[in-house]
Amino acid sequence: MVGAVNSLQVNYLEATSQELGELLASGKCSSVDLVSSYLKKIAKDNVDGIGSRAIIETEDATHLLEYARRLDDERKHGKVRGPLHRLPVVIKVSADFSCSKLHRFRWL
Repeated sequence: MVGAVNSLQVNYLEATSQELGELLASGKCSSVDLVSSYLKKIAKDNVDGIGSRAIIETEDATHLLEYARRLDDERKHGKVRGPLHRLPVVIKVSADFSCSKLHRFRWL
């Protein structure tokens, strides 16, 4: 995971769920760390920087970080929901929502 622009050394474009899961399992980072890192990257490149505008909106950062803390606590106490437990997930919508309000998607 080289070529990163963050303290976690995550290559946002190439990191696999397995690599991120290994980072979490090794204790090198927490879900809170990953979510914070991804939110910073989205803010940096989505509007500022290259202005990709690839992500229309995210859930409120406070809510996302609280949810990540709960998932970290679950893992700490031996509860693992599955292979994606504690990984931030982005769902890209490819549909026309012009007739209705776009609903926010959550990071799981």
